[in-house]
Amino acid sequence: MKPLVSAALALLLLAGACSNATSPTTTPKTTDSVEGERIEAAEYDFEAPIPTDSAGLARELEAVSTELEAAIDTWVDSGTSPGDARPVLLRGVRQQRIYRSLLDRPRVFGQVRQLLPRKLRAFATKTVEAGTRLRTLVSPLDGPPDWTIHKPAPARRLLKFYRAGEKRFHIPWEVLASLNFVESRFGRILGPSSAGAEGPMQFIPSTWRVYGNGGDINDPHDSILGAARYLSASGAPARMWDALFAYNRSNAYVRAILIYARQMMRDPKAFYGYFYWQVYVLTKDGDMQLSGPGADV
Repeated sequence: MKPLVSAALALLLLAGACSNATSPTTTPKTTDSVEGERIEAAEYDFEAPIPTDSAGLARELEAVSTELEAAIDTWVDSGTSPGDARPVLLRGVRQQRIYRSLLDRPRVFGQVRQLLPRKLRAFATKTVEAGTRLRTLVSPLDGPPDWTIHKPAPARRLLKFYRAGEKRFHIPWEVLASLNFVESRFGRILGPSSAGAEGPMQFIPSTWRVYGNGGDINDPHDSILGAARYLSASGAPARMWDALFAYNRSNAYVRAILIYARQMMRDPKAFYGYFYWQVYVLTKDGDMQLSGPGADV
């Protein structure tokens, strides 16, 4: 395994089981209208200006988080069909943009968090901590990387694959979901990275040959099971920190993975919210959104 250069909430340079990734600077390509996300802004004003003052940010974050939770409940009750996901998608993008606006403003976030209700305060604190840790691993790019944006597998299907990894290798499904989230935004980016990492769990091909069990590195089922197999061989679940560090040699990375996993352990619906967070990169001109509604490119 090679050390991480950057990872995905800050977002995103690909790493993985895996890589020492730096990225070229050409325009991302899209294989499909991402998740059917050709959506009119009038349906929900996810692109409205984000408040800059702490009171306004707290009100906006509480409102969108409450709406997102209700939208997830409705979506899960309906069977999580991608065609019914628009309310979750748009509010997820809005929530993600608010959190990203807070990553480099610790003083403002300190004020915001005091104004949030207790449950949301705990969730927001950990979410910002994870994003801040990942951002320490990022060097701003000159422009957009040469990535192809893919349509991810449906959330419910991915959840079955995580649970299969848990059943077979005793790796908590939330850890596998967290890795999939950070490494590729659930398969929206498959690589290869500049270090050669590929697939939704970002394996170096030589590592994949050992742990991929003859599967397809770009197949979400095979890749997720390969990650579970690798973590198990590296000491998980008993030595989860060591196993995740072997997956990507950064303490900040490991801490972020465990934060997201624990968020989903506390509230499994958090998985569905994270599923619709999109691909961003940090450039010298600021954030650039590469997937989903409102993408810059």
